[in-house]
Amino acid sequence: MELTVAKTAGFCFGVKRAISITEEALEKYDNVYSVGSIVHNKFVNNGLSEKGLVFVDGIDKVPVGSNVIIRAHGITAKELEDCQKRNLNVIDTTCPHVKRIHDIVKEHSDKGYFIIIIGDEQHPEVVGISGWTNGNFKVINDIQGIDSCNLDKVCVVSQTTMNVEKNELIVNEIKKNAKDCVVFDTICHATEERQKELKTLAKDADYVIVIGDKTSANSNRLYEIAKGICNSQFIENIDELDLNFLTESCKICVMAGASTPKCLIDEVVDKLEQKEV
Repeated sequence: MELTVAKTAGFCFGVKRAISITEEALEKYDNVYSVGSIVHNKFVNNGLSEKGLVFVDGIDKVPVGSNVIIRAHGITAKELEDCQKRNLNVIDTTCPHVKRIHDIVKEHSDKGYFIIIIGDEQHPEVVGISGWTNGNFKVINDIQGIDSCNLDKVCVVSQTTMNVEKNELIVNEIKKNAKDCVVFDTICHATEERQKELKTLAKDADYVIVIGDKTSANSNRLYEIAKGICNSQFIENIDELDLNFLTESCKICVMAGASTPKCLIDEVVDKLEQKEV
């Protein structure tokens, strides 16, 4: 058996930063709240909960005058205003790459551009991005969605974890049809590198194992890529690992999403290395 673990597997810069800031806040303050998950990984969030972080489903559920974490995915401009109205101590862990998109869409929306956001409409990052526009936006996830967009004067941004190839196809189609178009490359470099490495490794593998939370957009993208190249499975932890595919000559690639902690990756790798076939 030949086992390769992707070099880019595991935490990205934004996730490391968000967790670090949150842990520092938990040491410094009592009564620290988070509206939604800090990152899309149950194991990580459960660990933070054990350290005292309280998860709520809305800013109105955060007690007036207390401490609130802004998660890595970011929030809308209105939500930030709501935090100020409730006199909350805001601890911002928004990924800098996401914050850049907020600034882009606000600036161009104010200049009269129609904003096209390429991504998953229900994803918290995209919800947050759309909340920095003046309301003149559309979220699309395929070429067909372009038909419902105002293409007279358009600004295009992408969810940081979009599939690079799919995003390029959509952007090229927008450029063909728009009268006035500015496009910003907002896919995170870590996302691009991760997808690129996976494509290379998967082509030489018999089987790919992607480790990540099922709610993680970037992990789902990796699985989509992997299964399009070779046999693959998408697992959250070692308990979901199916070893029935193993053979003596099997070439295995292990990849993990940007919010997957190293300990979960190590458990899967150790299990694979110890398995007798």
